[in-house]
Amino acid sequence: MSRDPARAGGALLAALMLLLLPACAPNEPPAGGSGTAGSGADELPEPGRETTLPPAGNDVVVPLPLPPAAGVPGAILGHVSTAEGPGHEFVVQAIPLRGGEHVSAVADPDGMYLLEELAPGRYLVSSSDLAAIKSGWIRQRSRAITIGAGEVLTEDFTFDDGVTLRGRVEVEGAWTRRTQVQLLRRGAPRLAGTLLSDTPRQIALATWSEGTTYLEQDGSFVLLDVRPGRYDLRIRTFPDASTDRSTPWEEPEYELEVEVGGESLTLPPIAG
Repeated sequence: MSRDPARAGGALLAALMLLLLPACAPNEPPAGGSGTAGSGADELPEPGRETTLPPAGNDVVVPLPLPPAAGVPGAILGHVSTAEGPGHEFVVQAIPLRGGEHVSAVADPDGMYLLEELAPGRYLVSSSDLAAIKSGWIRQRSRAITIGAGEVLTEDFTFDDGVTLRGRVEVEGAWTRRTQVQLLRRGAPRLAGTLLSDTPRQIALATWSEGTTYLEQDGSFVLLDVRPGRYDLRIRTFPDASTDRSTPWEEPEYELEVEVGGESLTLPPIAG
């Protein structure tokens, strides 16, 4: 990457310190002789107010820096790692929870990524394995974060602490690739009754997800890198593009509680 946030921040701090130094010749102490602080040295000025320092000669008025303006964009940077090493074939994206354009980046060979120009607000940040997607699987980590004006956050993703969960739904006929399998932490909100057009609520539900995939034509599914815990497994068929978006979501066709331990798990057949 061409930009080093830490180095840029250090240069800014150094420039600010030079401004705050009293005006005096090299190797010459400020007026007052000993250089010790005066009676008001422990009184810190409030941010954004001008303060008068007591150098030799004329007073110097230094404006202290103000907090970032409300519209200043922020950034997210971090590292993606797997059991095999850096996650260089992973894409990381930030999706606004209130809807809007998302920002994405592919991790470099060292597993590092940078998402820039993020407006202040709350986001769903996810990292996905491109190689798994090309194979028809979904290997993903997601979390909700809040970024402030001008803030730079660090979010790392690890893909070496989970197991594989397999299952099969026994149904007559073939399922379409629109039938989604979602593994959610217990207590996740429900979509039933929510309009199909309510994208922010659908994105918010994804923050509860431990894994998402789709049924194969034979009714089987595979979820990768599932961490130990108790989950709700929900299976529902997504409407196609021609469906009226004012239609509410229905309850999942199938739902069951799943407890995952430290070893890969194959669920009993789910009766259709």
